[in-house]
Amino acid sequence: SAIALTQNRKGIADLLERNVYTTDALVPVTPWFRSLDVPLPSAPPAVLRCENSGDTHALGICFVEVKDVPRGDISILAIWAKYGAHWTFTTASASAGAIRLPAQANTGALEQIFISAIDRYGVEGARTELARP
Repeated sequence: SAIALTQNRKGIADLLERNVYTTDALVPVTPWFRSLDVPLPSAPPAVLRCENSGDTHALGICFVEVKDVPRGDISILAIWAKYGAHWTFTTASASAGAIRLPAQANTGALEQIFISAIDRYGVEGARTELARP
């Protein structure tokens, strides 16, 4: 039962969060709940903008600006970011507007991003590719 997790009995939820589930994840896809005539989510229109504070030691910050995400069944955005040769994954609310990402990580500078819309059934739509300017 999930009650032990929701009540964090004996710190089990904290332990799992620290050691096992250290990154975001998507819910399993449940396409059998979805009507066959509903189209897949479209690729979200997005723009990548990076800023630098002017300080050569500053890491800087990047923003993925997502506009006009279709409402309705779209609730989550899935974001894959490539730093050097390493990919990271995170999620954001479809209504977030702008998603902050570090311009630099331990494995290198932010080079590339893929972003997609996920509907309430966990079905992923087409991906938008963004390259660092």
